[in-house]
Order: sequence, then C-alpha cells, then structure tokens
Amino acid sequence: MKLILRGIANEFIKSFSFKNFEIDQNFFDNLITREAPAAANLITENEKVNSYELAKLKLILEKHLIKLSNIYSNNRETVLSGKSLKINSTFLKIKDLENQLPLDP
Repeated sequence: MKLILRGIANEFIKSFSFKNFEIDQNFFDNLITREAPAAANLITENEKVNSYELAKLKLILEKHLIKLSNIYSNNRETVLSGKSLKINSTFLKIKDLENQLPLDP
C-alpha cells in the first residue's frame, strides 16, 4: 500500500509505503503534522482493505490534519469499503493503477 500526501494546493508533500494496517510507530513518524490541512490518496494493489481498517486509517490521518480523499485500488472490496465510508474510491486495472503513482520529486 502506498499513501501519498498532498497540500491544499495539490502540491506533493510526501509518499510512503506500508505493508498492512497494523500501524506502528514508523507510520506515525512518516506523517507530517502541519498547520494547514493536507490530503492523502491511498493506493492499493491486490490488497483487500475492509471498512474497519479504512475507518481506523481515516481517524489517524484526521488527527494529523490530513483528509483521506481518494482510494485507488484494483480490489473491488477495497473500493466498496471506501465508498461505504464516503471516501472517493476508484477501481482501476493494474496498469492504470501504476499511472496513479507520482514520482517523488
């Protein structure tokens, strides 16, 4: 899974990968607490993420003034879980999913 953080003007802030939703201290160390709000896009490839896991991630991000704004996945259950939480969620094929990954500046 990859989380991409962007500022309110859609400028790239940071991206990082994590393997699962057993969120540990490294996850928190990678988050940036900012005065201005930021947005995050979650990109998953061949991973099923349930509503509980997404709600937990969303809550953690909101504590750091980061809104989970989009989910891109090639797993239909992950997309449905995102939609159930009113997160913009898009099903993409793998080649289209790879196009969503920005290059780190």
